Amino acid sequence: MKSLMPLGYTTPSLNRIYFTDEDPRFNTHIRLLGVACREIMPAGFVSRRLGLPAFLCVLFHDKVSVEVMSERIEVLPGTVILWDEKRPHYFGNVSQPWDHSWVVFSGDDLEQDWMRAAFERPQRFQDASHLLGCFSRLLREFQAFEKPDLLALSANIHLLLRELCRGYNVTNHSADVWDPVRRARHWITGNLRQKLPVAVVAKRVSLSPSRLQQLFRAQLNCSVQQYIERERLQEARYWLMHEGMRISAIAEQTGFSNAFYFTRRFTKAFHQSPREYRRLQQIGSGKTNASAQKS
Repeated sequence: MKSLMPLGYTTPSLNRIYFTDEDPRFNTHIRLLGVACREIMPAGFVSRRLGLPAFLCVLFHDKVSVEVMSERIEVLPGTVILWDEKRPHYFGNVSQPWDHSWVVFSGDDLEQDWMRAAFERPQRFQDASHLLGCFSRLLREFQAFEKPDLLALSANIHLLLRELCRGYNVTNHSADVWDPVRRARHWITGNLRQKLPVAVVAKRVSLSPSRLQQLFRAQLNCSVQQYIERERLQEARYWLMHEGMRISAIAEQTGFSNAFYFTRRFTKAFHQSPREYRRLQQIGSGKTNASAQKS
């Protein structure tokens, strides 16, 4: 694994620390490549076309432009985004300095299947002080102690991830706990690979299938089955940008019965086949299209 900075580069400022691959304070269960709390950047962008060999979690304290899922958007203060390893990073503010907190991490204890629900899905918190506390405590472990407590590091990163994976993207979190549609959407996102009959989803949120269908149509203007397929196809678009995965593997990963059916539904939704979508994404990122032949 490559470090963020050259070997031996450790502490450039009081609120930011980088670590090397050979740092003996970590193990295979948890490893940090860097952490920062309230790091102010000059006007401009962070741009990493190839991403990093680890996960990146960022809490933005200012309004910035961000690229997620190949789409450029603006996010407001209090927004948190999680990037998968080796995914492109592009964020910043070209007109003024901007503030953010971040951590780059990997390890057996931190690589969980349920994290996929949060990759490149911005979540905004009206009050992000509890999340800022996580970054502050991570930084303190290295500033205050010669040897950090790995359990404390793991606990704080898990808290960040759990908050992201709640699936609640509104300011009033307490109200969402009682919203069966949001709870159903959150559960669906984390279980796309499974078979998801409406009865199973409805049981998870203590509703009858007919009542859940009624709520989905009222709030989302679609049926539960249509929502599930839409989420599966969006997830497939993400995996298609990972050129190492075959089309058949992506179909299985996103819950489609076979590659033929997946290709048919994808083409109907996006007016291009999965293979064509992958090829165009690779052209846009400057990659060759050799891997686009995988199926």
